[in-house]
Amino acid sequence: MVPSVKIQLDKERTLILDMTAMQDFEQEIGKSIFDINLEEFAVKDLVAIVWACLLHEDESLTPRQVGRMIYPGNIPEISEKINDLMTKSMPEPDKKKSHPAIKK
Repeated sequence: MVPSVKIQLDKERTLILDMTAMQDFEQEIGKSIFDINLEEFAVKDLVAIVWACLLHEDESLTPRQVGRMIYPGNIPEISEKINDLMTKSMPEPDKKKSHPAIKK
């Protein structure tokens, strides 16, 4: 089962970071999700990652609609939820093995 994180936006929603969400993010932003700084999101990165992680609920959502759900007051909570989701979704690092199929 794909890990998920509940978040309150316009209503309670569920963020999921699967390969489709990663692909949607990359297509929207033009860079890999692994290239974003989790400590200092650019606004477009934050909107795009939330959008990509919500598409499983509603494929008609647009980044603009998601951007309207985000405001300066909820950015810390959203950043925390994205950080939690990334932590839950990524495998524990195994220094003995590398994963050449996944490029940063």
